[in-house]
Amino acid sequence: MKQFSSPFFSQLSVSWQRLGLRWKLTVALAAAAIFPAAIVTESLIQLSTLNFERQLQEQLRSSLDDLDWEINNLSYEARIQALLIANALRAENGNLRVREMMQPERLALVLERVDVSEQPMNIMMIVDATGTVLAQRTMLLAASEAQLLNLQEQITSPYRLAPSQTTSIAALAPFRVGRDRQEMISGLVLLNGAELKLLGLERQGKITLRPQPITNLPVQEQPAPAGTYPIEDGNIGLFAFAAKPLYEGNQFQGMILTGVLLNKMPDLVDRTQQWSTVETVATIFAQDLRIATNVPYLDGQTRAIGTRVSRQVASTVLDQDRIFQGKTNIIGSPYATLYQPLYDFRKILGLPHPPPIGMAFVGKSQAWISAMITQKRLAAFVITLITLAAATGWAYVSANAIVKPIQALANSTRRVREGNLDAQVRVESFDEVGDLAESFNAMLVQLRRSFQELEQKNRSLEQIRDELIEANEQFEAVLNAVPGTISWINAEGIYKGVNRKLAETLNLPPEAFIGRPLGFLHEDGELAEFMHEFVNSPDLFASRVISVKRNGKIIFYLVALQKYMKGTHTVSVGIDITDRIRAEEALRIAEENYRSIFENALEGIFQASADSRFIRVNAAMASIFGFDSPEQMVASISSIRDQVYVEESTRDEITNHFDSGNTTGHFEFKAYRRDRQIIWVEVDMRAVLNADGSIAYYEGLVQDITERKYREQAMQQQIEELKVEIDHEKRRQQVAEITETEYFQQLRQQASYLRKRSHRMTI
Repeated sequence: MKQFSSPFFSQLSVSWQRLGLRWKLTVALAAAAIFPAAIVTESLIQLSTLNFERQLQEQLRSSLDDLDWEINNLSYEARIQALLIANALRAENGNLRVREMMQPERLALVLERVDVSEQPMNIMMIVDATGTVLAQRTMLLAASEAQLLNLQEQITSPYRLAPSQTTSIAALAPFRVGRDRQEMISGLVLLNGAELKLLGLERQGKITLRPQPITNLPVQEQPAPAGTYPIEDGNIGLFAFAAKPLYEGNQFQGMILTGVLLNKMPDLVDRTQQWSTVETVATIFAQDLRIATNVPYLDGQTRAIGTRVSRQVASTVLDQDRIFQGKTNIIGSPYATLYQPLYDFRKILGLPHPPPIGMAFVGKSQAWISAMITQKRLAAFVITLITLAAATGWAYVSANAIVKPIQALANSTRRVREGNLDAQVRVESFDEVGDLAESFNAMLVQLRRSFQELEQKNRSLEQIRDELIEANEQFEAVLNAVPGTISWINAEGIYKGVNRKLAETLNLPPEAFIGRPLGFLHEDGELAEFMHEFVNSPDLFASRVISVKRNGKIIFYLVALQKYMKGTHTVSVGIDITDRIRAEEALRIAEENYRSIFENALEGIFQASADSRFIRVNAAMASIFGFDSPEQMVASISSIRDQVYVEESTRDEITNHFDSGNTTGHFEFKAYRRDRQIIWVEVDMRAVLNADGSIAYYEGLVQDITERKYREQAMQQQIEELKVEIDHEKRRQQVAEITETEYFQQLRQQASYLRKRSHRMTI
């Protein structure tokens, strides 16, 4: 073997020696690259596959976090809406106490004005302390069933106002928990069919169960047997809500309930898909039932709403309360999946709670994953082949590139010496010569950049100067257009400038203030003292109402101070509020006069709502009806019809009177006092109307006329008795007149004759 191979290797050695250095390097580098390239390529493929799978899991985790955020954000939006309703309720009713605000008409008006453009709520309602609904606004998804099942991506779900009237929510868990904890709560709750119907959400909440293939599937990948989880033939729903109790003192007065039903909300899952970099699919489950999803159904055209998850996933997530991660079958297709439990709101509050009420899911088709891995493998081999070809070419060129850069560097150095800064060297190697060439090129680039930056800075400075001039003119125009006074001072209390309004107010030019200290005008002593205090304090902002004397008149200004430039300068803004101060004082005096007349009037005065409740009464009114105070009367009488009117005809008479279009009326009727004693009252009433002509409330004057009524009744009785006596006397006189007539005497004689004759005949 040795003898056979020696001539061959000798010839090969001779041939190798005759080769030029360029070809030697080419053959050596190409041979050295072939075997490592194959090993490295396969290793890279394996690492790339593992890295792809890891990134996919991270993307699934990120998408699941996005979906969980979308779900939690609905509860957060519900909290915002509840707070908006509470604030609107306060703003609408002013200084009224909570229990006085709990009027259906007031509350319905508040709900109509709440802005729902950001995130519409399915339910917005206000209930009293017993859970009885006082005002309600219900909105449902306006899309048809076909539109909701369409796989086309939806960013927002259309809503429409739906007529619905819930009587009471006392049986709902959010009401009970919010009432007992005395704080605002939010989260998810699972609603059954009866609860959906109670809230008027049964149409949106109804999920039609759809068939799904189970043939040839392992038992663990089939849905759980019917009845394993309480899905009630699709009559369940996940409800993201917020419940804000309303309290007055420590007494529970009612609650604001807002919420969104997650059923059939395509935008909720589509937004999650939109954020994902690998186009994952997402689903929200109520128990093991899909209620919102963008997973395609068997037809490939509709969403798989109404299908159920495999029993393996349901058991892991719902029964064992664990996250499920792995491959599973979804509607006949394998997916890489990630499921996590959705919890009842009571778990977050640390209260006794049911097991997980649903699941959040994200996943990616396994077919897509396999295609991506195959594509990466093919791409790796193509890159390897291209790399080997490039390595061979590079080996050929590298030998030739050793001398050329040195010569090119010398030529470029000479051109630079002559003043040509564009004389760059072409870098064809990565050795020391290549480093030198790159350094030379970098030096040239830096020189050119320095010259360019210098020119750019000069142009920028000119532009900045022009912009500063323009900005200063605009700033002065804005300051002079402001209707209030504006000034700014430095830390030593020296004026740096004022606007035109302040200068005109003091009849001085703006230049007269610059460089002058605070208080140089003795009329502004209070203002100067306030500004001095603020400048010497650590506060960054302060405001105060200041009175100054202008042309012999006292003028009130609302002055706001703000520090800037790290607290070294202060800007002052003043607004003339003299008219407002005087108007407030006049209003206060008028209110005191009205309150004095109302409270000290000898006649009873009242205001009553259209639903037969007293809004306000005075002391005389409370005294007439036997109450110790007006507050006691308002709180005690919840229905004027049932607790004041003695006769139903009285109530009907008054109601018919005002329903017929009259706005004033005079009535006398019997009424109950607090001790159920019956009295007579005289009432002069008028109806106060809303802008649309409906009755807002009633007000009127009340007098106790019981004594007068009793006197009238006694006088009437005396008149009746006198009439009887007069009639009796008239009859006696008439009889006497008849007996004295000649005709009556004849009749008497005939009667006496007849009696005597009858007597003789009898004998």
